[in-house]
Amino acid sequence: MKKFYLLGILAVVSLVFAACNTAPDAQSPDPLLVSADPPVVSGQSGSSGAVGSRGPAGPQGDQGIPGPPGPVGPAGPSTADILANQRCTSGDFVSGFGPDGSILCGASSSGGAASPDCSARGTGVNLRGCDFSGADLRNVKLRNAILIGADLGKAELNGADLAGAILTDAILRRADLTEADLSEADLRNADLSGAGLTDADLSDADLTGANLNDAGLANARLNGANLMMADLRFANLTDADINQSILRFADLSDADLEGARMSGAATGGAIWDDTICPDGTNSNNNTNTCRDNLRN
Repeated sequence: MKKFYLLGILAVVSLVFAACNTAPDAQSPDPLLVSADPPVVSGQSGSSGAVGSRGPAGPQGDQGIPGPPGPVGPAGPSTADILANQRCTSGDFVSGFGPDGSILCGASSSGGAASPDCSARGTGVNLRGCDFSGADLRNVKLRNAILIGADLGKAELNGADLAGAILTDAILRRADLTEADLSEADLRNADLSGAGLTDADLSDADLTGANLNDAGLANARLNGANLMMADLRFANLTDADINQSILRFADLSDADLEGARMSGAATGGAIWDDTICPDGTNSNNNTNTCRDNLRN
C-alpha cells in the first residue's frame, strides 16, 4: 500500500516538474526583440598619414580689368618760377639747362664772369645785361631767355615770343611789344614806361613794382598778372582783360580802364585819382575809387 502511495507522489512531482520546465519564462528575453546588428566596438584611433608633396604651379590667370585713373596732381611750378631765383656765382657763367629747366653753371677760362653772347637766340639763352636798344627783334624767339637788366629800349619786339623770360630790372622803355607773348614772364621792377603793349599777352606775368606809366595796354591780356605796386599812371587799359589780377597798392591815377574786365581782381590799397573806371565813370565822382565800378 505504501508502495503505491509513494509512486503516486513521485508521479505528481514529475508532472509539476514538467509543467515548470515547459512554461514560458517571463524573465527570458523574446528572441524576436533582440537587434540583429552586431555591437559597436570602439577601437583606438589610428595615426594620420604623411603630407604629400606640393604639386606643380598652375597657369597664370587672365589680367584683371584696369582700375580707374587716379586724381590729377597739382600743377608744377612754371619755368619762370624755377629760374627766377637762380643765379650763377661770381666767376661762373650759364653753360646750359637741366632737364627741369634749372640753370647749369660753368667756370670761365679767364677766371672772371663770362660775358654773354648777345647774338644768341632761342629758348633759354643767356642775354643778361645785353644792349638791344633800338634793335629790330620782331617775331624773335626768346622763350624762357635770361634778360635780366637788358636794355631793350625802343626795340622792335612786336610779335616776339618772350613767354617765361626773365626780364627783371630790364629796360623796355617805349619798346614796341604789340601782340608779343610775355605770358608768365618775370618783369619785376622792369621799366615799360611808354611801351606799346596793345594786344600783348601778359597773362600770369609778374609785374610787381614795374613802371607802366603811359603804357599802351589796350585789349591786352593781363588775367592772373601780379601788378602789385606797379605804376600804371596814364596807362591805356581800355578793353583789357584784367580778371583775377593783383592790383594791390598799384597807382592807377589818370589811367583809362573803360571796357576793361576786372572780375576777381584784388584792388586793395590801389590809388584811383581821376581814373576812368570800367563802367565809364570817373573815380573822382565815385568817392575817389573804382572799387564799385569794375563792371562795364
